Amino acid sequence: MIQYMSTIAICSYKTKKIYPKSNFYNFIFHGNNILIGKIPYDLNLNFTTKKDVLIEIKAFSCNYRDRSFLLEYYQKCEEFNKRNIGVIAPFGSEFVAVVKKVASGVKTLKVGDRVIPNCDYIAFSQEQRVGVPTNCASQRMHIFHENKLIRVPDSMSDEIAASFSVASQTAYSMIRKAEISKNDKVLVTAPTSNTSLAVIKKLRSEGIDVYATSSNTNNKKFLLDQGVQHFIPLEDLEQNSYKEPSFDIVIDPYYDLYLHEIINCMNSNSKYIFCGLCEQYSLSDESDLLFKTNYKIIFTTCIVKNISLIGNCLGHTMDLQNAIEDYLSGKYDITIDSVFSGSDILPFLEKSFNDQSRKGKVVYKYSD
Repeated sequence: MIQYMSTIAICSYKTKKIYPKSNFYNFIFHGNNILIGKIPYDLNLNFTTKKDVLIEIKAFSCNYRDRSFLLEYYQKCEEFNKRNIGVIAPFGSEFVAVVKKVASGVKTLKVGDRVIPNCDYIAFSQEQRVGVPTNCASQRMHIFHENKLIRVPDSMSDEIAASFSVASQTAYSMIRKAEISKNDKVLVTAPTSNTSLAVIKKLRSEGIDVYATSSNTNNKKFLLDQGVQHFIPLEDLEQNSYKEPSFDIVIDPYYDLYLHEIINCMNSNSKYIFCGLCEQYSLSDESDLLFKTNYKIIFTTCIVKNISLIGNCLGHTMDLQNAIEDYLSGKYDITIDSVFSGSDILPFLEKSFNDQSRKGKVVYKYSD
């Protein structure tokens, strides 16, 4: 079946000639002039298994990981520019959509259901995608296996739903692995990141005393409002001037920024759980060298103190289900910074990728 719907995507310059009536924008990211278009992209989509589901995207959002894909897709479009070939590359990793059609074997979903991605990191079968279902969430129509989608309640708004999966599934997985007790001292790093905000909200609902550290002290009031009880300037940890009790649990989205500073502030038999790194899309020689210089100290400290380093990638289906249940009961929510639609494509991109003052998720809602 061929579907024609406007789609926001990275484009090669030839695309402007193919779609002369469409709107195009120049987005500057890391010194690159990226051509973005909203074009009537046509797709020939057909079911290949009895478990396939056709969905229409209503809203989408981007995560930190999408920065690397944005640059990768741009570079590929640049290669096609040299050959004067028109191509487009949709982007984004989270969405809310409406089910338009289901294959004969689908049991858990029906036409009209609102769905979000299930980023379960355990493969259901060798044929199915592990983790995030797509890195092209701005594409208006998709076909996914039913296990890569999960229905959301009518009470959840499109902006919340389009922001829910990655942060929630990751946060609930990390907290599950941490096995936190009421008396544990818990430190959350990069506290204005989407994952950390999700962790803070979940811990707050469980009555856990939450510490947070950041280099930006201007965020202190915002974080206290989000549920943080104790704010520690990162400078205090860097200069070893932090004199409070050490930490039993550290939850960190960016180990390459924080691990070497925080390891000395951890108790014996503590846990350091991390889910990502800062320099994943544009490697910094200085940051990389700093981590390499300190790795012997880091791992020696882990040995001496019996500190467990625990890696985490996304989570399980049950983590997402638990987050949805907590949302319904008012125990959990997602922080939304802003919502865009219509022709506000450049503001959406600027807020998503370039605005350092952003706090929470940035969503684009299709209105056509």
